[in-house]
Amino acid sequence: MLNKCKCYARRAAGFLREHTRHIGIIGMCVLMTVAMTLFVFSVNVVSISDGNGTHTLYTLKSDVRGILGYAGYSSDYNVVGAGRSGNKLSIEVVATFPVHVTYKDKTVTVVTGPSSVSDILINADIEVQETDTLSHSLDQIITEETYIDIVPAPEKKEPVKNKVTNSSAVSAPVNVSKPVSSNSTISTLTPDIDIVLDENGIPVNYKKATRVQATAYTYTGNRCSTGVNPQPGYIAVNPNVIPYGTKMYIVSADGKYVYGYAIAADTGGFIKSRPTNVDLFFDTQAACKYFGRRDVIIYFL
Repeated sequence: MLNKCKCYARRAAGFLREHTRHIGIIGMCVLMTVAMTLFVFSVNVVSISDGNGTHTLYTLKSDVRGILGYAGYSSDYNVVGAGRSGNKLSIEVVATFPVHVTYKDKTVTVVTGPSSVSDILINADIEVQETDTLSHSLDQIITEETYIDIVPAPEKKEPVKNKVTNSSAVSAPVNVSKPVSSNSTISTLTPDIDIVLDENGIPVNYKKATRVQATAYTYTGNRCSTGVNPQPGYIAVNPNVIPYGTKMYIVSADGKYVYGYAIAADTGGFIKSRPTNVDLFFDTQAACKYFGRRDVIIYFL
């Protein structure tokens, strides 16, 4: 019996010596098969939809934000939907962007995806009044960084006639402090007809009034868009909002400036980002720096 066992052992050893390579290959194949099986079941097949198409990738990552980072999506993308079935994962993302809403003296920035103006205003906690003027319609869908201006209509008081000319002293507009310079207006233009102001510095006769943001600018070496030489009183506008040649009377909302009689004569570089704004021409860089950017009330004559 012992001899038989030794015989079988010798035969087995001989077999192994003769077939070691083949056995090693078979073992490696088995291990690779097991490894591949485990790998296949571990890999996530991810489909990412971003509004511009659907992209598929394979990854061992399982958390959504990690997968998006691996796929090259920054934190500017918000996840709006995700679902899993086995190792298949679908993710829906939307790009976000800032929307800057200016209302009175406050600017609120809302980070959002494509949304209507009304939804953006709700997120900004801003309630629009019927008398307010908006740079965009409430149902307009915003799809990129945008500036939205909301201009409240100023209150109109009963006028008290007090005839003054462009160079005469004027008092501050309603609900504001006394102007810094009350000896003369900034504009050097002379109206065809004297402008009659009430005791609050508001023109007695005007078609409408609106509050917008204004930025000071000075000589650039070029003529105005309408061909006239620049001087205080010729202002830059968005001609689609304020047509060239429009005559106005302008004061700062904080009461520190009486710009005076103005005519729309130039085009501002703000017409795409802030279409309701205006640029007011000043004689010097120092005056521009001091005025900077502030709200003004425009009375359309």
